[in-house]
Amino acid sequence: MAAKDPSPGQLETLRDFLNTIDLASGSDDFGSPEALRDWLAERKLIDGDAAVEEPDVARAIEVREAFRDVVFANTCKEQPDAAALAVLSAVGAEGSYRMIFHPQEGPTIEPVAGGLRGALAALVAIMAQAMLDGSWGRFKACRRDDCRWAFFDWTKNHSGLWCSMAGCGNLMKARRYQERKRGKRGGER
Repeated sequence: MAAKDPSPGQLETLRDFLNTIDLASGSDDFGSPEALRDWLAERKLIDGDAAVEEPDVARAIEVREAFRDVVFANTCKEQPDAAALAVLSAVGAEGSYRMIFHPQEGPTIEPVAGGLRGALAALVAIMAQAMLDGSWGRFKACRRDDCRWAFFDWTKNHSGLWCSMAGCGNLMKARRYQERKRGKRGGER
């Protein structure tokens, strides 16, 4: 997992949300209700004094993993998992939306609900906005199973597969090379 160039606009907030867990080590930034509240408050998605409880942590993690499934589908150029889309659709319904028109930036979609519901719905709105502006297909998750770090694919041909070529990309290429090398040796015996 490596930090790559930031994602454009609000996709950076969504990328940060997905990258709150390190799958290799198991460390999770959402280890407690306070940690989740603080993370959301730092990004102005929730008030710093909002009540966040254990079930909210479980819900945030469920939503994060639904996002990861959908983002990974972008990497593999597959259809997103229907169950993951259902989770995100439910979050959107719980948040209720309104359209806000800004003179320079144009329209934005914002949740009406407050608290955790509104915060999670705001993240779903970021996804919807990215789908509308065409940037969503470049928002991906690393193909390495023990990484799945979210990144924005800045390559010209949209072919990025790993969070970084120096880290996961290099590791995966070396693994494939070793597998090919072992395969050749096995055929020579």
